[in-house]
Amino acid sequence: MIISTGTTCNVLYLNSVETESLTGPQAISKATGATLARNPQPAATVVHFKVSSQGITLTDSQRRVFFRRHYPVNSVTFSSIDPQDRRWTNSDRTTSK
Repeated sequence: MIISTGTTCNVLYLNSVETESLTGPQAISKATGATLARNPQPAATVVHFKVSSQGITLTDSQRRVFFRRHYPVNSVTFSSIDPQDRRWTNSDRTTSK
């Protein structure tokens, strides 16, 4: 259930991956694999992540990749961490989910 007032946080934006007709954990697994296999790896960008009853909005205040992207609530069908628990390695060698 989405809180009526919404919630926000900062997240690392890596890239966007087309998952064709895949859904659920299979889509997450494909996107994670494609992202981690890129050479060179994408540059991580901190973006503002807002969830509300209208959907999800990403704002790149530094405008490194985009300015703002909005995904209406009816277009978001699934959200999860990688089912294989693969992690992104940050430039300081720490890892992120």
